[in-house]
Amino acid sequence: MPLNPVIVALVLALLPFLGLAGLSAMRRPVVLLATYAAIVPFGSSLAVPGIGGSFGTVSTILALLISGMLVVKLLLGGDRAPELPAPLPWWMLVVVAAMLTVAWSIDTSATMGGIVVLLSLLMLYVVASLVDVRPEGLITIGTASAVSGALVGVTALVQLATGTMATEPVTGVPRFALAGGGGETGDPNITAAGLMLPLSIAVFRAVERGRSRRSRSLYSLGAGLTVTAILLTGSRGGILGLMAITGVLLLAEPARRPSPRHVLIGLLVVSALFTLTPTNVQERLQDASSTGRTDIWRIGLAACDDYCLLGSGWATFRQVHARGLLESPDRIGWVFGYDPHNVWLQMLVQAGVLALVLFTGALVVSYRALRRVPAAWRGPPMAALTALLAANIFVSNFDFKYFWLTLLYVNLSLTASGYLRNGAVQGLPRESHALVGG
Repeated sequence: MPLNPVIVALVLALLPFLGLAGLSAMRRPVVLLATYAAIVPFGSSLAVPGIGGSFGTVSTILALLISGMLVVKLLLGGDRAPELPAPLPWWMLVVVAAMLTVAWSIDTSATMGGIVVLLSLLMLYVVASLVDVRPEGLITIGTASAVSGALVGVTALVQLATGTMATEPVTGVPRFALAGGGGETGDPNITAAGLMLPLSIAVFRAVERGRSRRSRSLYSLGAGLTVTAILLTGSRGGILGLMAITGVLLLAEPARRPSPRHVLIGLLVVSALFTLTPTNVQERLQDASSTGRTDIWRIGLAACDDYCLLGSGWATFRQVHARGLLESPDRIGWVFGYDPHNVWLQMLVQAGVLALVLFTGALVVSYRALRRVPAAWRGPPMAALTALLAANIFVSNFDFKYFWLTLLYVNLSLTASGYLRNGAVQGLPRESHALVGG
């Protein structure tokens, strides 16, 4: 098979950068993780020419390269995390439970393909969780993520101003989208869900009282731009995520609770941004219907008698949905082969009760571990995890990079918090010293 000249030229052009990246990995792996965190929200909009499928995006290729570099670093005796993050083995077990379903899958090839994607995500999650990340490194990664969210917001505004925003084929509603799977047209709901981590970091840094006014203003601007992008996606899952972040800010972190004046300002800003969105996007955000999701969920739950004990096989819900429509014509649905559009239903039907129990256990362990993080630092990972789950009520993206990046950020926060509990503040920005004992 002849080599694609475009790919060859691209690889040759990237070789110097790969060499520099390798050196950075040996010295400061945080730089690579920060780069990855900045690229993930852009998803399939950054595709590699000539490479299709799930592995044809810059973020996926970068993830594989970073994984390899971190493995080498750890094997050569690089600094390792002082403690194994408590959620790590639980999420590994969830993937193992999904892998077991290949033995009885209703579509072995689909399950094998889905497992390959899961393992690529798990590899980066595991090796990056084993790296020693200190508080200053966590700040760098968080900054890169927050800046990325703001840049996505700028991109959304540019598309709105130039009239280049894509429209839904059926409804004709213009909805902003960047992410959505390897090489595919962007999905607005996935784009919104992928912005939960950047928004959580920006919001919590915007209200940190130990920060300078300039710093808080910049993060407030970044949060506003990210919210703008979420609103322009027209994703109600994104709105649920935004509400989850607000809930964590107001209810779970009383020490960080903003004043009533700041809450009012925030509500006014979000309301103003909402009024600036196109009318048909506003109507979609206010639509109380499930836009067909409840029909998908009914079919999935109806298949439980056959599949929910052991699972139908990872990545086979589309086949389950199609069979459900064929076997029972009275069920509602007009398209064969929908995804589950709910992460819990995805677990239950595809991987069975065991996977669902492990998934729930992993979440419980994650929240319990985050409660041990110093109060001034646990807000962003806790809000991001909560918003992730809220957004995934309407999408089933356990096998997407933004999902695992959020889980990784939780682990990195746990590792960094060990230094905070021990009173280590050397290397932190001066304005962050006051936040350590919060």
